[in-house]
Amino acid sequence: MLLRCLGRCAQQLGRAAAEPRCVRLGFGSLSGWLLLSVSSAAQVATSVQPDSTLPTVSAVSGAGTVTVTGGTVDRSGNLFHSFEQLSIGSGDRVLFELGAQVSDIQTIITRVTGVMPSALAGTLAAEGSADFFLINPNGIVVGPAAALELGGSFIASTAESVVFPQLSFSAVAPSVPSSLPRLTLSMPIGLQYGTAPSGISVTGPGHGLFIDPISFELVQAFRPAGLAVETGQTLALAGGEVSLSGGNLTAPEGRILLGGRSQPGQVGLVATQPGWQLVYPEAAELSDIRLTAAASADVSGSGGGELQLRGRQIQLSDGAALLSNTLGMAEGQSIQLRATDAIAAIGSDIDPVTQLALFPSGVFAEVAAGATGAGSEILIETADLQLRSGGQLSTTTFGDGSAGRIAAATERIEIVGQSPDEFFFSGIFGFADLFARGDGGDLQLQTQRLLLDKQAEISTNTFGKGQAGSLRLQAEEILLLGESGLFANTDFDAIADGGDLMLETGRLRLEDGSQIGTSTFGVGNAGRLQVSAQRIELSGGSDFSPSGLFAVAELDSTGQGGQLHVQTQQLRILDGAQIATSTLGSGKAGNLTVLAETVELSGGNQRGRSSLLATALLDTGDGGDLSLVSNRLSLQDGAVISVSNFPSGEATLLTPGQGAAGNLSIRSGSVQLDNQARLSAETVAGAQGNVALQTELLLLRRGSQITTNATGTASGGSILIDASRGFVVAIPTENSDITANAVTGDGGRVDILAQGLLGIAPRPALTPLSDITASSEFGLAGEVVVITPEANPDERLEQLPSLQAIPQLAQGCAAIAERASRFVVSGRSGLRAAPARALSSAGFLDDVQLPQAWTSLVPSVEAQSWYRGEDGVVRLAAVAEAGRCPRGAL
Repeated sequence: MLLRCLGRCAQQLGRAAAEPRCVRLGFGSLSGWLLLSVSSAAQVATSVQPDSTLPTVSAVSGAGTVTVTGGTVDRSGNLFHSFEQLSIGSGDRVLFELGAQVSDIQTIITRVTGVMPSALAGTLAAEGSADFFLINPNGIVVGPAAALELGGSFIASTAESVVFPQLSFSAVAPSVPSSLPRLTLSMPIGLQYGTAPSGISVTGPGHGLFIDPISFELVQAFRPAGLAVETGQTLALAGGEVSLSGGNLTAPEGRILLGGRSQPGQVGLVATQPGWQLVYPEAAELSDIRLTAAASADVSGSGGGELQLRGRQIQLSDGAALLSNTLGMAEGQSIQLRATDAIAAIGSDIDPVTQLALFPSGVFAEVAAGATGAGSEILIETADLQLRSGGQLSTTTFGDGSAGRIAAATERIEIVGQSPDEFFFSGIFGFADLFARGDGGDLQLQTQRLLLDKQAEISTNTFGKGQAGSLRLQAEEILLLGESGLFANTDFDAIADGGDLMLETGRLRLEDGSQIGTSTFGVGNAGRLQVSAQRIELSGGSDFSPSGLFAVAELDSTGQGGQLHVQTQQLRILDGAQIATSTLGSGKAGNLTVLAETVELSGGNQRGRSSLLATALLDTGDGGDLSLVSNRLSLQDGAVISVSNFPSGEATLLTPGQGAAGNLSIRSGSVQLDNQARLSAETVAGAQGNVALQTELLLLRRGSQITTNATGTASGGSILIDASRGFVVAIPTENSDITANAVTGDGGRVDILAQGLLGIAPRPALTPLSDITASSEFGLAGEVVVITPEANPDERLEQLPSLQAIPQLAQGCAAIAERASRFVVSGRSGLRAAPARALSSAGFLDDVQLPQAWTSLVPSVEAQSWYRGEDGVVRLAAVAEAGRCPRGAL
């Protein structure tokens, strides 16, 4: 399980008290007489009254210790008893003697044909190793001091009959054939229920479990065994409703089965040698199971046993626990919960004096210190899974064996809050302890909707040599609120690697400082984080942390940060939320890759800007690379995409790192930066970062920047903008800049390939205008290269307008006119009146006539070059007229 002192290591957040919240699941109440029987079970008197419905009637003798002999035995070793009433008082003992047949009897089947429930407040015992069946359709009540002394399994049921292939041994129609002793019935195959089956209740003092404050291991030494069977055997309660209020059930390395039907029908029985299985039809109408007041069911042993609960609704509250712990060399089995409607774990066992939480409600599978066997797995199948006010599902290893996995298939999962004293998180956990060599358990969750709120968690963690488990989650919708989180962590002192965190969802939304992340605090490397979604929206933060997706190598760690991969149709990062890979230690940060149709970053909060980050801070670790591919990228209102080695936020205690900054690569159909938005690969020390941007339209507005600036002794980085099929556009007076500047180091390099630059221009230093610079205050200046593609004269020639067929020329000087050469200048508005007169505005005429049709023998083309002829005369030439003087040349 995860305690407050171990949880949320990745965030190190202070916590506000979580208000406990109860959930009304609609559990039906037991009938009035059964509740009275529960409250008075300890005072019940022993009453063992045989009836006369069997060929050989049971015989009862003694007081205090009541001995039962007789009964009818078939040829298969089944011993049948039938009673009008069967109850055992507190301190009394009822012993079923088998005499000479002790080695032949395989199963003792006991029915109660009267109208009273069976109350077990004392000890039920039987000679030999036979399995013991008790059926009473009117109900079964087990008191705090009830005990079993049986060599085999114990199956208690409120079914009406035990079904064999040849007959039914019924408590409501008790006649049996007189030939029963001569029959070979083999093993029973089912339990047959009637209308409105009665319930089974177990009361007791609670489990007394707590967590060792030093080792954080589960302490079971003070847990009462309660109703218990021998090692490897089965303990089954098959109602009607099954209710445990402080009651304890124990089957070491064996099997505990809880469940029942609410309508007529059959539940199958399968012998497993040793033990039994209950098989419920898929369409069966099931009853409810409720464990309250620190009730428990425990199948721990050398290898954890098997726990199965099958009902309509299953509720664990007030510290109730299901346990399957591995204590030795054997392999653990499983804890299986299947409910048609809901499964809930709510609240904790509270100390009445201190009001502190002692133990959370939930399902737990632990590998103990020194154990080498693998832990049991936890399997959940239901429509609605709820964990509230400290409720947990948890697999843990403290030993050499690996923890078991947790797998859940549901329609909805809601995990909310903590215990009132904030000691236990609500959540699902896979955990490898500090001294464990075994690996942590995997978490595999499949649901339509996942909601986490009020600091709830789902996480895998390793503190030692064992690898952390992976977390894989598939959901139609994932919503995280109130500083909740999904984590895969390598924690302090761990030398093993963290687990991977894989999410696949239709819609992912994080608010209020909620986070999804992988991290390392130790020597081990962080796992990778991969998110695939149709839509992702991250917004806001808390007083302690931003909402977002993170892969982090934490402070003083030497392991490398995890890789972070995001693939989505739509990504929105708002109001200070972040997606980031970073290192605060000596290990390298992971790379961040984003693939999206549209990406929008907007705004910020008091702790920082909305950001995509791959940063290196505080220590010597290098930053990771950031790669983004989209159709449209928009950054507004101070949003940042950065691979810098210093913080992007204004309010931060983090200092710049000494490692190299990473590289920023963006490929997008359009990129818009507005209102102080930034693309940054700035450095304080270490190797410079670089920015590579490929787009058809880059638009910079209102003080936005693309920068690889460097401070200190670092040199400016390089910026490559490939807009060869488009434009780079800015407003000249808005002071939007593209810079690769330095202070004492050399300036960087800016290369821009575009059809054109509009509103922004290269300059030797920054100005109040929109600039492109690669300068240095004390070092060598860098270089700015702007390339616009050259026009090809053979391609896309424009058709020139037609000239008038008969130009209207003024009368000129005859001597001049006789010369062979002429130079004619024509425009849109006519010609001057005479050669000797100055040209004035009054001399222009508007062309109002339509040109006459005229076809040139030689196509008119623009002059593309000139040459000097043999006679020394300069002539204009067109490529289309190579080798000839075009018409009208000098």
